[in-house]
Amino acid sequence: MKVNFLSFDENNNKIYFTSDYVKDDNKIVFLDKSTLNTEIHLQIKDKEVVLERIGSTNMQMIFNLKKLTKGFYNNDLGLEFNFQIKCYKLLCRDNKLNVEYDLIMEDGQKHGHKIALLFN
Repeated sequence: MKVNFLSFDENNNKIYFTSDYVKDDNKIVFLDKSTLNTEIHLQIKDKEVVLERIGSTNMQMIFNLKKLTKGFYNNDLGLEFNFQIKCYKLLCRDNKLNVEYDLIMEDGQKHGHKIALLFN
């Protein structure tokens, strides 16, 4: 089974790749081809979606339409920061996931992002 992953920000910086995925319990797991030695673990719940990167890059993002959530990022080069996520579109249906959100940095700076996944 394959997943097509697309992410872009307000400056149209784009990440796109296709990867094989497996279902592990209630998570979808696939290789993050945008960085070395990292997997993406995706969990789709009733009211929210949790996206985690695990490996050389570690990150957690929780997308929830009803509340501001906290996230973090760190990598093996020592880059580390926290942020908040304001999700304003969360659409899960059939074999698609679409998320639109603002990433709010510690200094208050906002960045608009979109993520789309297609499973086939």
